[in-house]
Amino acid sequence: MLTTRLGGLTGRITRGDGRLLVGATVVASNGIETFRTTSSGRGGALPGGGYLIPGLSPGWYSVTATLPGHRQRTALVRVGPGTPTSRDLALRKGD
Repeated sequence: MLTTRLGGLTGRITRGDGRLLVGATVVASNGIETFRTTSSGRGGALPGGGYLIPGLSPGWYSVTATLPGHRQRTALVRVGPGTPTSRDLALRKGD
């Protein structure tokens, strides 16, 4: 029997000082599909705030976080089967 266990991405979007940034757009793409979510603060869907993109097929994804007034940040992340892969991104003030 052939089965695929889905993974996911989770993490926190922060400022340079480590404080959470609420409302950042987080986009993950494997080159075929694109998934989008928004970061939350403490008390949101995740215990410590942050973002969650569930139901991703295992493989490589580019993950980009954007927030007006901040420079975007992109990382390459490998999502494995089963539990979500964690990737935090820190945004700096800028144009």
